[in-house]
Amino acid sequence: MKVLLSLKKVKTFSKLNDSTLYYIDTYDKNNHYQKRYTLNFNYTSKIFDEYEFLTNLDNIKTAIICEGDDIDRTDNNKKIITLWNTSFAEKFDNSALYASVFPIWLKKHKNQEKTFCLKIEAAGWVDNVNAEICNDNDKSVPCPDLIILGTTQPYSDYWGENYMETWNWEKVFKYAEIITECTGKPGFKFSGNITDDSKFFVILCQALGIPFIIEDTKLDIKKSGFREKKYIDKLSIIKDLFEKHYIEEWLDESEIKKWQNSSYPQSIIDQPSFSHKKKNRNFNLNGIMIDFLDKNDYPNVKYSYMPGNSSFLGGSGIVITKKSKYQEEAYDFIEILLNDNFPYFSKLNILTSLSKDISNNKNNTKKELCNKLLELDGTFPYYYAYKNNIHVIYLKHISTKSGKGIILDNSFNNSFNNSIFNDLFNNKEFICDDDANYEKKTITYYDEFRIKLSLNNSETIVLKSMRDIKFIEKMDDLTLSVLNNILAISKPLQVSIIIYI
Repeated sequence: MKVLLSLKKVKTFSKLNDSTLYYIDTYDKNNHYQKRYTLNFNYTSKIFDEYEFLTNLDNIKTAIICEGDDIDRTDNNKKIITLWNTSFAEKFDNSALYASVFPIWLKKHKNQEKTFCLKIEAAGWVDNVNAEICNDNDKSVPCPDLIILGTTQPYSDYWGENYMETWNWEKVFKYAEIITECTGKPGFKFSGNITDDSKFFVILCQALGIPFIIEDTKLDIKKSGFREKKYIDKLSIIKDLFEKHYIEEWLDESEIKKWQNSSYPQSIIDQPSFSHKKKNRNFNLNGIMIDFLDKNDYPNVKYSYMPGNSSFLGGSGIVITKKSKYQEEAYDFIEILLNDNFPYFSKLNILTSLSKDISNNKNNTKKELCNKLLELDGTFPYYYAYKNNIHVIYLKHISTKSGKGIILDNSFNNSFNNSIFNDLFNNKEFICDDDANYEKKTITYYDEFRIKLSLNNSETIVLKSMRDIKFIEKMDDLTLSVLNNILAISKPLQVSIIIYI
C-alpha cells in the first residue's frame, strides 16, 4: 500500500556543513557492478559539480550514493533509503536530480548520528506501479521507501469555471471534421510517440467519465467499465473520427486486418503489437495535434490545453510506502525536494506555460544559467568593451565533466592579435560557475546573452554573444561597428555564418 503526500509549505533548513566528497556505485540491468564515480557537492549551487556528467550516464539500473567512506561500510553499519524512479536504465539524467538532493538531506540525519546512503532504482513506468512490494512473508520482495509516480492535473483555472462546457472533445472532433473537409487531409493526429494513442484513449475516457474498472461490491469482483452500454454510448463521439478518417492513420493497416481475421487472443501474450507507420507519415501539421510541450517547439502554432479534467501534461508525484522503515526521513527528503530555497523543484518543472512564457530563471543558479547560455557546441563571435574600444573575439563552447565552458579558438582569432586575450587564454579553459574567478579559471552568467570573465584579481569584463542578432530588427551603431570589424577580416563564408546564427 502507498500513501500519497501533498505538501504546501516547507520549512527552512539550517546552515549546511562543508562535507563535499561523495561516491556513487552503479549497477546494470543484471545487477552487475559497473563503476564507482567520485562526486563533489557544491554548496553554492546545491548540486554536484559533476551534475551534467551524471545526466549523460546510461545503462544504470541501480545507483547507491554515500558520503565519503560510508560507501565501503557493510550493510549492517549503514542504513539505506531506497527511491524507485520512473526512469529506465538507458538514461540516468532524471535520477541525477534526486541524487543531488541527498547531501542536503543527509546533513540533517548525519547530525543525529545516523549513517545513511541513498539507493536509486530505475523501476520504470510499469514496476513502480504494478510490482509487488514490502511482503513480510518474503524478504526477497523489495520494499522501497519512496516511489516516483506520474500524475495529472486539471486546467480549469486557465479555461474558467465552465471550461468543460466550452472546450470539450466533441468540439475538437468537430474541428477535425471541418479541417479534413476543407483541406482533404486528416485534421487530427498524434505527434508520433509510440504511446500517444493509449494516452489519448485514457484521457478521453477520463474526460467522458468512463471508468476502466468497476467494483461490484455485491459480488466482490472487479469488472471492465466497457461492459455497460451507457459508457459505450459515450464513446460514440469518436465513431466518425475514425470511420471517416478525420484522424491520420498511425498503425500498419495490413497488420490490423490480419489480427481481425485471426482467432481472438487467449492471453496477453497472444495480443500482437502493431507497427507504426513512421516511414510514410507526414509530420507537417495540418490541423490539431497532441504533443508534449517539452518535446518539440512549434513557433508558428497556437497551443491549447487538452479538454476534460485530466491530461498527461502534468508532472510527477512522490509517495512514501506504508511499510517503509524510514517514513520520517523520507518525508524530510520530500520537503527538501520541494523547498524553494533549493533548485530541485525548479528543475522538476521544466515545461513551458501556455498562458505566458515562464522560464523559471529566478530559481536557477548563475552556473546553471551559464551552462544554458553555452549549451550549443561550436565557435561563436563575442564582443566586449575594453579601454573605450570595442573588440571582437571568437570563443569555442566546450563540454567538461564540471559543465560547459569556453576556450579561445585560435583558428579564428589569429587576425586579431589581441594581446589581452592571447596572454589571458593561452589554451586555457574557463568553466561556468556561480562566480567569475581569475585563479579558478571560472566564468559566470551576466544576463541573457552575456557572460562575465575576470582578467585578473581586480578587473572583469563582460563578453556579449552575437547569437541574438536574429532578434534585432534595427541594428544600432555599436552592432554595426562590430559587424564592420568582422567583415574586414572574415571570408565570405564566415560572414554568412555570423549573420545567420
